[in-house]
Amino acid sequence: MTMMLRKLLLVALPALMLGSCAKHHLATADKEHARMAYAKAVKHYEKALPSIQDRAAALRAADAYQRMNQHTRANEWYAFAHRLEPLQGEDALRHAQVLLQLERVPESSAQLDRALAQK
Repeated sequence: MTMMLRKLLLVALPALMLGSCAKHHLATADKEHARMAYAKAVKHYEKALPSIQDRAAALRAADAYQRMNQHTRANEWYAFAHRLEPLQGEDALRHAQVLLQLERVPESSAQLDRALAQK
């Protein structure tokens, strides 16, 4: 019985620690984003988001990259958020702006149509 408990702890403990670490990075990223320290924020979002499927956090990461004019990375996070749940309204509009900056006009137009259709 004791041996099984040890094995269970050895398996469960790292999983709990990873979740806790990701939550810490997410909280730090949100604080940095609120302070407009976007370069610091994206470092923490990059560490947290692969293990936490948080759409709102992905949108904040995309916003931070967009504000730093890193449109390729912003597009990747908008796409990540869109896979979790389709973008609507303001989020779709911002994604359309990023796509336009990347000279991906047909995709930008489709996103803009989606944003305008909901207004």
